[in-house]
Amino acid sequence: MKRTTLNYWTDAFAFIGFLCLTTSGILLRYQLPPGSGRIDSMGGGRQAQEKAVSVLWGLTRHEWGDIHYYLALGLMAILAFHLFLHWKWIVCVTRGKPVEGSGYRLGLGVIGLLAVILLSAAPLFSPSIQVPRSTFLNETVEDSLIEQDGSAIRGDMTLEQVEAQTKVPANYILEQLGLAPTTSPQERLGPLKRQYGFQMEDVRRIISEYEAP
Repeated sequence: MKRTTLNYWTDAFAFIGFLCLTTSGILLRYQLPPGSGRIDSMGGGRQAQEKAVSVLWGLTRHEWGDIHYYLALGLMAILAFHLFLHWKWIVCVTRGKPVEGSGYRLGLGVIGLLAVILLSAAPLFSPSIQVPRSTFLNETVEDSLIEQDGSAIRGDMTLEQVEAQTKVPANYILEQLGLAPTTSPQERLGPLKRQYGFQMEDVRRIISEYEAP
């Protein structure tokens, strides 16, 4: 294959990969945002089976996330091949004309390239840490959107506190959400929401539809 043809197809595939990566990113941000539903984190029971899961072309947010990831890997491979094809040109432009100081300029270019590579790869080699879920409670505004009889039910409230405020038994809320009955009433709504994938709207509906025996 001629070099010109190879460059043409490399650039074409890079552009297609860029478009697909951008589209999938926008899709994950706006059409299937966090909280759209993940099948394997909804618990069990009939209530969990009736929960809505947003899908696009038959794929959930989690599956579109996998596609986004592999698109990123593919685009990175294409761009690496593109750099390989133009490596001599890159070196020549970085070095400049063969005059005094051109070697110094090339050295700075190599150092800059290594710095960019190391900086971009740094998260891959940085260890993750474990933090309490409660540290995220104040970062999510939607956790405080439930209103019942004029009293706000916040994500930092425990199931026990919700029961005391609304007179709806914590065990009943757990059952309707499809969570394990062994879940402690001391658990807070915010962390439970993130762990099991239910929405705060579900809690509002359960409380409003509850009829005391």
